[in-house]
Amino acid sequence: MVYTDARDLKAQARVAMIGHMGKAVGSMILYMVLVMIISELTSFSLPENRAAALIFSILVNFVVAVLVGVIQIGLKSIYLDMQFDNTAGIFSLFRYYRENQNSAVVISAFFALLDTVCSLPVLAVLIFEQSQSPLTVPLALALLVRTVSQFLVRTLFFPVQYLLMDYPEMLPASMIRTGERLMHGRRMDYMKLALSFIPMHLLGFMSMGVGTFWVLAYQNCTYAAFYKDMITARTKQNKPSVKDGPAPENPHEHLNPGGIYPPPGKAHSVESPEEDISLQEDASGQETDM
Repeated sequence: MVYTDARDLKAQARVAMIGHMGKAVGSMILYMVLVMIISELTSFSLPENRAAALIFSILVNFVVAVLVGVIQIGLKSIYLDMQFDNTAGIFSLFRYYRENQNSAVVISAFFALLDTVCSLPVLAVLIFEQSQSPLTVPLALALLVRTVSQFLVRTLFFPVQYLLMDYPEMLPASMIRTGERLMHGRRMDYMKLALSFIPMHLLGFMSMGVGTFWVLAYQNCTYAAFYKDMITARTKQNKPSVKDGPAPENPHEHLNPGGIYPPPGKAHSVESPEEDISLQEDASGQETDM
């Protein structure tokens, strides 16, 4: 399959943001404010026992991650709407508290659990480390392990939240499996794309954080373009050919054996029956892992 390179994806993101800059940046600012408010509201006095305090902290952070995760899916839906020229206001942040709540909560809990597992080295150091120093070498290494592992996990399951937007009738477990499968052959591309934003984040930091909101909006819009490109490429690969014979009575059935396709008006990726995406395994079952 032929994919769009990172430079063109960023260009697509900039074009999509034209005329929507206020919404793109405003949505990110509102999201960050909501994260701070939720974190503040879930701040409790910790037990004096260190181990008990850490366990309690894990539970609270897990709940916060689920609540924020549902809002994050709404945030990503705003940037994905921009890619397809659909209208969505800032308050679409709360979209998945109004619709498809169960799947949104399950997906958010899945990512929250993965983040918790990635944080175990940090928790182990905090429990057993006796040093009074705020940052020790073991803690620094544990933080590095957590950051890298979370990045790799997010890479592995990158499309899952977007699939919830395009395929709301799909079960969460199927979204997770499909998202992981769609990343075959795209993981390295995604990692390179994500790391390419580091210089821009440094510039945003140097601007006293003012430019950070624009960088985050630009980055998320580019991720939406990455997903759109992934879906478009897979769609083209699965277009029926003449030798396949006459089209079935349900045109989606040919491209989605098993009946998994977005309902009308819900999907971003479907503009015509021929442009639907097959979410089934390729017949050959062979794809490049990275």
